[in-house]
Amino acid sequence: MIAIDLDGTLLNQHVRISQRNIDAVKKAQDAGVLIVPCTGRAWRESIGPLDGMPPPPVGIFVNGAVVTEIPSAESLSLVVMDPGLVSQVIEILYNEPEAVLVFREGNLAGYDYLVTGGGELASNSTWWFRTSNARVHYLSAPSTDDLLHCLRISIVAVQPRIVQIIDRLDQKYGPQLSMHHFPAVQLPSDREVLHVLEIFNAGVDKWRGINWIAERHQIDIAEIATVGDQVNVLAMIQNAGCSIAMGNAVESIKAAADYITFDNESDGVAHAIDHVLDGVWG
Repeated sequence: MIAIDLDGTLLNQHVRISQRNIDAVKKAQDAGVLIVPCTGRAWRESIGPLDGMPPPPVGIFVNGAVVTEIPSAESLSLVVMDPGLVSQVIEILYNEPEAVLVFREGNLAGYDYLVTGGGELASNSTWWFRTSNARVHYLSAPSTDDLLHCLRISIVAVQPRIVQIIDRLDQKYGPQLSMHHFPAVQLPSDREVLHVLEIFNAGVDKWRGINWIAERHQIDIAEIATVGDQVNVLAMIQNAGCSIAMGNAVESIKAAADYITFDNESDGVAHAIDHVLDGVWG
């Protein structure tokens, strides 16, 4: 198996897959390798960017909270958050200047994002909803029933406030939550660099999804290669038999990886796949 992150990895700055990367993926699939897209995006948000690539049978979405059969959009494995816990986290975030984004399992909820809280949507969140065709529902005071099937809570804000929020949540909920943050999509009109904070059930990460697929396909850890660039790929970089950081990866990912390939503007994924198939990396 080769598990490949999307943004900053398989996708270039134009959110496209280069022809060389497409050809490398097909070469690996023809050799019997299971190619698994592994992303913080949801299935609906990934289908457009994945267009043109030989269709993988299964993918890991929402940072490992869901494993989805790609052709049918059927969710094969879900890790949902307790609605009572979600309600408590929303209460803590409610008075932040930015809105709280609750991502729900769309097949069960009927929409993707529940927007709540007393703050406003950041401009890049509005842009993301529009460009990803996300189904969005707005509700100022959600009930517990409105919070069923929740996979992730997020908020987009400046980094210093994100760090403060993480400290507050960690003190109160600690082992119940898994959290990380990284730079959000930066729009040309934005004056400040915004970060997105993502909150999941404890134990949710991309490696969870990779391990779930590997067990069902009887693939040993030593036969798994992973490629990525941001903090949300750390678990899959740390645990895979062969881990590869992109040339544009953050330093913590480069430090944890076995190998470093070219950046995402220089077909780094194709370079990595070629080295794995040729036995140079492994």
